[in-house]
Formats: sequence, structure tokens, C-alpha cells
Amino acid sequence: MTAQLFVNAVHHGFIKVGSIALLVFDECHTAVKDSPMKQALTVVNEICERNGANRAPRIFGLTAALFLEKCKPRAVSNIISQLKTNMKACIRTADPHKIEGYSTKPIEIIYEYSQTNAE
Repeated sequence: MTAQLFVNAVHHGFIKVGSIALLVFDECHTAVKDSPMKQALTVVNEICERNGANRAPRIFGLTAALFLEKCKPRAVSNIISQLKTNMKACIRTADPHKIEGYSTKPIEIIYEYSQTNAE
């Protein structure tokens, strides 16, 4: 089900958030700005705050790509923190310094190999 379908189903009463034990969000990096995924998280959080946290579903977000936009390597930690805030979640990932090499503008280090140095 898409995030927008989920939002619509909750708003129309077809799905009761209190009856959900686990929500799995694939491509959770899209939970930014006013996207359907962020709307889904907002709806879940608002309902859980009204009904009490003991009925809140666990949320499991998956992503291979952290970003929708270009970012510099030094911004990786800030973007991860923003995603953590949006999802009200703990984020588990590789060491941020290792991730920096996979940002949209990685830092490149070139090591030159000289044949004469090897002998």
C-alpha cells in the first residue's frame, strides 16, 4: 500500500491505527517536507498522542538511498538527524564517516601508484 492510500484509509476509518503493531516504510528517506510518507507519519503520531503511546505501532523504516537531493558529505549527519526527527525513530546505520563516501558529492582521495616505487 502506498503512503497516500494509508493516509486516506486512516482518515476514512478503514484502518484503525491502534490495531497496527508494526508499520514498515520502504524508501523512508522520502519522509520529508509534505510528502505522503511524512503525512502518514504525522497522522500516526497525532492519533497515538490522542490515544496514548501504549497503542502506538512500531515503525520500521528502510532505505538504501538517504537523500532525495544533492548534499555535501559534511551534511550527511544533519540529514540523518532530520530523518530521525521526522520518523520519531532511532536510526541504525553504518559509521557516518563511512557513509560520507556515498553521498551525492563524495570526497575523492586519489592515491597514485608508481611502478618504480614497487620494485
